[in-house]
Formats: sequence, C-alpha cells, structure tokens
Amino acid sequence: MADCLYVVLEGNVKISRFDVDNNELILARLSPGEYFGELAIIDGGQRSAAAITLSHCHMFLIQRDLFFDRLTLLPPLFVRLLNELSRKVRETTEKLFREELEGRVRAAEAETMRHRSITHMVTGVAHELNTPLGNATTAASYFSDRFDELLKDMPSLGPSEAFRRMQELQPALPLLLTSLQRAGKLVQTFSLVAASQQTEPLGCYNLRDLITDAVAQFRSRPPEHSHKITVRMRSGTIPSGAPWKGYSNHFFRILVNILTNVDDHAYEAEGPIEIEITGVRFREKPAYALTVRDFGCGIAQENLGKIFDAFYTTARGRGRTGLGLTVALNTVTGPLKGKLEVFSKPGLGTAMTVVFPQQIQT
Repeated sequence: MADCLYVVLEGNVKISRFDVDNNELILARLSPGEYFGELAIIDGGQRSAAAITLSHCHMFLIQRDLFFDRLTLLPPLFVRLLNELSRKVRETTEKLFREELEGRVRAAEAETMRHRSITHMVTGVAHELNTPLGNATTAASYFSDRFDELLKDMPSLGPSEAFRRMQELQPALPLLLTSLQRAGKLVQTFSLVAASQQTEPLGCYNLRDLITDAVAQFRSRPPEHSHKITVRMRSGTIPSGAPWKGYSNHFFRILVNILTNVDDHAYEAEGPIEIEITGVRFREKPAYALTVRDFGCGIAQENLGKIFDAFYTTARGRGRTGLGLTVALNTVTGPLKGKLEVFSKPGLGTAMTVVFPQQIQT
C-alpha cells in the first residue's frame, strides 16, 4: 500500500531496487525503531523501492490521512521529517553514486584484464605451437628431400636398395604425424577458450542428471585412472529435483575439465572423487555450489595462484597444455555468471567449488 508509513517494531527489513539486468541493489537495512514508506505517504505515488522482511516482523502502520492530520498539529514533527528525508535522500544518492562509480571502475579493470589475458593467450599459443610446427616442418623437409633423391635415383637402384632407402624415410613420418596432432590439439583447445564466452539457448535441466551425463562424458575419454566418483546432493538446502536454468554444454565443459585436472594431478593411481551440490545465496539470489573434492597430493602453495593461468601446467611432459582450468574459469565467470574457488593443502587433497545462479538470466 502506498498510503501508509511503516515503523519496524520487531525484526529486520531490507530496502532494495533492481536494475535493468535484474541485479539487486540494497539501499538500506532497517532494524527496530526505523521506518520506511515516507516518500510515498507524502506524494501518494508508487513505491520507489521494495521492502523485504529478513525475519519475522511486527510493523506499526500510520495511514496517510492520519499522518497529515497530526503533522499540521505538530510543526516540530514536520521539520524533523524534512531533515530525515533530506538525510535519507543524500545517503541514497551517495550510495547510488558510489555503486555507479565502483561499477565503472570494475568494468574498466575487467576490460584491461581481458586485453591482457588475450595478449597473454595469443603469445602463449604462438609459443606452444612453435615446437610442434617446427618439428613438423623439419620432418616434412627431411622427407621431401630424401623422397626427391629416391625418385631421382630410382632407375638405377635395385629392389633391395630401393627398399632400404624407403625405410630411411620411415622415422620422419611418426614425428610429422605426432607434431601435427599436437598442433591440432592446441588449436582445438585454444578455440574452447573463445567458446567458453559464447552462449547457447537457455534450457531447464535437472542438475543431478547433468552431473551424471558429465561424469559419463569424462569417463568416455577415457581417463588415465579409474576413479570412484560419488555424487551427494544436500537435499535440505536445494529445491526438490535440483532444477537449473542454464547452459548444459558450458556445465559439461566446466565439470569435465575439473575432473580431468584431478585425473592428471591428484593421484598416481586411481582414487576417490566426491561431487557435492549445496544450495547457497550468491549476489543476494538463490544459487548452487558444486564442489569437486579429491583426497590426493594437493597443490603446492607456490603453484596455487597460478593454476588458472593460461598454459600453466606441471604435466607438460605428459602432453598437457595447461588450458583446462583456464577454460573452466572463463566459462564459470562468463556465461554461468558465477565464481570458481579452490582450496588445497599438500597431502590433504583439493576442493574446487563452482558457485552459479539457480536461474541464469539472459
């Protein structure tokens, strides 16, 4: 109702507004003795913000007509009301200004970081591609030169000599093939970094089913080790059926990349992996926290801050590119509009937690 002033007698209330992207901006938190609705009771217009109770509340309501009757009889109350309105308007204006300024600063910093990331990524790709392409070029050149010589000498060679000369070409072929395959894999992985920012049509899913499908996708690689993977839903904290409105392909990419990282680094052989879903609040909205936990070797403290850097890996000797967690982080903070956190101690394992809204808005 726009014709009442509300005084909080018991409980807590938050006053908030939503922007065009449906992001909530909290203007104030009220406790007993404070009030709201003074603007609407004065001009009789629409409410300028939403009042949401944070606990069980008792309110004292003052009707608009009665309010003005008392106001004319008590001039000091009128002066006090004007002072209080001026204070609230000033505080709200300053808060909105700070929020706008901080938002612009964050946007500028994010844009700067994005350009730095792109520069680092392009430099890394050029460096990573240099070795396999160099090997492929050397092998192809060797093969071409020897094959030209063989064709030139073929008329004067006997069958046994021709066969021997052909065998000399054989070592170049595996090097050529392996180098080209590695270069192709690097290009394919690099393309996933860009794909992690692209959106697909939103869909409505059962989160447990998505996890089951993602685990099946991970096992189809197949992984180096056969891990026992258990999934636990904290049913008391999440909606029945764990519904989610989001992007299934992005979800698969995130979970598969995190599981692959566990397979590559956590255990020397197979080991247990736990996946847990919990209901949480994120940016004042219902969200899910998906935690992938292993009990392996953990991450050294000096490496913990680097694991999301593009091309950083401690398993390069086993052919790893160091882009898996980079893709996961970009996808979480991009299309999923969430965050990715990691907790790890050497010898105690690692827990990676993805927090994302229960309903992603376009």
